Amino acid sequence: MEGVSAWKDQPVRKPLILRGARQVGKTNIVRSFGKEYKHYIELNLEKEEDVELIKNSKEPTLYEVIENEKQKRKAFTESLLPRLQSSEWRGSFI
Repeated sequence: MEGVSAWKDQPVRKPLILRGARQVGKTNIVRSFGKEYKHYIELNLEKEEDVELIKNSKEPTLYEVIENEKQKRKAFTESLLPRLQSSEWRGSFI
């Protein structure tokens, strides 16, 4: 929750996006943090209806940021595939 509080204390800030593995408490953090405000919006980008809200908004920048991050991760993963498939990596995982 420290990172969320640090974000809150910044005078100029971008939207807060929490990413992470499943079942680690992201939703609990957001809901707990949201209690500090009269109004807050919780979007789950694994839900199609929430994604559509962003896609159809008049402010496309958040959607563009999310799509850009997806493309970066895809490019990074694809750059690793040849090395992971090479013989030097075979058998080196425990």
